[in-house]
Amino acid sequence: MTWPANSRGRSMTSVQETASQARMISSPAALRMNSSVASRIRAPAEIGLATSAFSAAIAEHAPAHRKKLAEGLAGASVAGDLGICALMTGAAVQFTPDANTLIFGILTAVMVLGILL
Repeated sequence: MTWPANSRGRSMTSVQETASQARMISSPAALRMNSSVASRIRAPAEIGLATSAFSAAIAEHAPAHRKKLAEGLAGASVAGDLGICALMTGAAVQFTPDANTLIFGILTAVMVLGILL
């Protein structure tokens, strides 16, 4: 079996290859990448936990005769929000020249309205 050549043109043994890969994985750039990957994996779980807590808070604070309605609206709002946001973002990317500015402008306006109301 022939191992790939290193930067000097010499053939590397399996031990050297493993050591080389270990150095690449433990480099600062690789560690930053690994933490970025971990945060991309962790973020949906955090969003799911926060969403379920918000839904439970909505159901708890609803009047007794409206609890079922509050639970249904809280559950449907998550799926509806994801669908509407994906549709609007796709339309913005397709039909506007500067989708990032438009999308973040809308998000900023919604946040300001949420804070004021």
